[in-house]
Amino acid sequence: TSGDGVPCPPLRNKMLKDLLRNHKLVGLTCSQLREKLGAPPSPENWERNMLSYEIAVDYGWGIDPVYIKTLNFYYNKDSVITHWKIE
Repeated sequence: TSGDGVPCPPLRNKMLKDLLRNHKLVGLTCSQLREKLGAPPSPENWERNMLSYEIAVDYGWGIDPVYIKTLNFYYNKDSVITHWKIE
């Protein structure tokens, strides 16, 4: 599980912890972040200046997700990452 009881791909939670602890992400440009992590699976949210990467998705017993854990990166007008948040 991802630490909060939600199933996630093997090792993804450990990878997330390593990424956030050991890699400088704030200050990178959006292009540099994409080079490091790959393109985000969902389109950029331009209105919120955000790049979003899914960490875990729980569908429960249906086809619609009941829980989604994402790592969101926020950037400024110069496309430089200013902060990140797990939501």
